[in-house]
Amino acid sequence: MRNRRHRVCIKGKQLSWEGVWSGVPQGSVLRPLLFLIFINDLEDNTTGSILKFADNTKIFRQVRDMHDNIQMQVDLDKLVEWAEKWQMQFNISVRLCM
Repeated sequence: MRNRRHRVCIKGKQLSWEGVWSGVPQGSVLRPLLFLIFINDLEDNTTGSILKFADNTKIFRQVRDMHDNIQMQVDLDKLVEWAEKWQMQFNISVRLCM
């Protein structure tokens, strides 16, 4: 999603247009539903935990040893295969939580 902009209008007064960097286009009930159906099989054959909300997906697991590390990589590889199959792209920007 590129070049999306929005502005706030309240009681006839409008703010200036601002760029939107993330999110799902609004105004349709069907679009989010279809998106959820489309990604419903995303976590098939993975062993880690996956959280999905709107267009955000997180995969996580506790990594205690090399086996857990390898299994996490296997899950990530499966997600990449899924994305390639369905011609989707993941935003892989890194966010560190400390």
